[in-house]
Amino acid sequence: MRVSFSFDVEDFMTPPEIGLDDLVKMLADVMTEEQVTGTFFVIGEKMRCLRNRGRQDVLESLRRHDVGSHVNMGSIHPTVTERMEHADWSDGVARMLADEVAGIREMTDILGAPIRSLARHGGSYSPQLVAALGRMSLPYINSPSRLPKHNVTWYCNNLNFYGCYIPFQDDYFTLEAFLKREKQFFALCEERKDDDWIGIFHSHPEKIKMTFFGCQNYYKGIYTPPEECKIPEVRDDFNMEALRKHWALHCNRLKADSRFTIKSFSQMAVEFGKQATSADARELKALAKQAAETRTPFFTDRFTAAEIVDLLARAYLHRTQHGKLPSTLSRRDVMGPSQMPLSTPTARHLTPEALRRVALGVDTAIEFSDAVPSRIRSGEGTLGSMGEVGLGSALVALGRALTADKFETTVETCPVDPYPREGDEIVEQAREFKSWNPHRADLDMADILRHTALQSWTLKPAWPGETPEFCG
Repeated sequence: MRVSFSFDVEDFMTPPEIGLDDLVKMLADVMTEEQVTGTFFVIGEKMRCLRNRGRQDVLESLRRHDVGSHVNMGSIHPTVTERMEHADWSDGVARMLADEVAGIREMTDILGAPIRSLARHGGSYSPQLVAALGRMSLPYINSPSRLPKHNVTWYCNNLNFYGCYIPFQDDYFTLEAFLKREKQFFALCEERKDDDWIGIFHSHPEKIKMTFFGCQNYYKGIYTPPEECKIPEVRDDFNMEALRKHWALHCNRLKADSRFTIKSFSQMAVEFGKQATSADARELKALAKQAAETRTPFFTDRFTAAEIVDLLARAYLHRTQHGKLPSTLSRRDVMGPSQMPLSTPTARHLTPEALRRVALGVDTAIEFSDAVPSRIRSGEGTLGSMGEVGLGSALVALGRALTADKFETTVETCPVDPYPREGDEIVEQAREFKSWNPHRADLDMADILRHTALQSWTLKPAWPGETPEFCG
């Protein structure tokens, strides 16, 4: 089974004499000695802290492993979610590029090695961040996106790894406690053995050594100035020697266990990072048939709903010009709509001219904005007005037109859900992020959740190795 291990390195306020930086170094060094790979997700402010303290030795130890961002400023307000509270889609993506992706570039300079991913920090989430990372081919970790038996998915045109399990956290100081947790870890892996991938979050080094999280200084929306921050104390039971011994034992046992294929997140991203490159005429016909019969946007093993409507729009335009379907069409990266699509069309039917207008509208929107439109002006509406179809109704209409017996055919429109139903599950996962301790009680998640649902148009499973071939 494929397994990835990670630590979240967050604390940037504990004084250096406490030795928390040495703990991070030890964990990385033991993994190097035992030849076990993993990922350290480091807050940008912590990376700057290590630089300012002159801890090149810690940075050197981290460089031997996979390193990702754990967001730029951690729990300092405003958090990612607070910054995106009322952001529209395009401005939100631009701001995440300016704040988080630029932060990753800064962290790369400090570390002297690439930052290859970003893991959600607590409830700091927005789909605009996922999309911004996707533009830089930086996977998103601890995502709310998943599918049955697929903990790795494509969402927001980015590779997403679902949330990690937490079997250990701070049970390293006695052999009895450690072995009990390790037994639970092995049981968890056995339970999830049929999943495509399992993520295991080992701990916050801060949680291992200190009595509480320093981010408590920012709970309930409060910003505490650095000079007034409460510093956690060292735990009474902290024992560096016992910790090192048990951590080395665990790494050794993992390495020796033939059930596990242990890879870092960047290695997993390479394994899961391939997508279908094109659809041939047989697959286009199958997609059109499925679209003609649906009442909700859908994805397949190979294409997202947004990619499918793009393929069908271009197939229809090709057929109107050449009298037949294209032999093949390449896949394009397509974002979902930024506004809620019209569920019930105001255009009652679409003539061949109106269908071409719909197909051309979809194709043009994608060509110049890389996103599908939420609705398109098209056929005859009520009282002789120009009607519109939502994106889902456009998907069905194009499917019906491409599967009709007659080449030049008028199709009736129908109501279609505004986004794939799987989007509701992602929304429910993301809704929980509001209750993250640093967030203020009146945080408004409505816009973030709306964008989360709309980007389910970009959802599909990711596959290890090659994407499955079309077998219809």
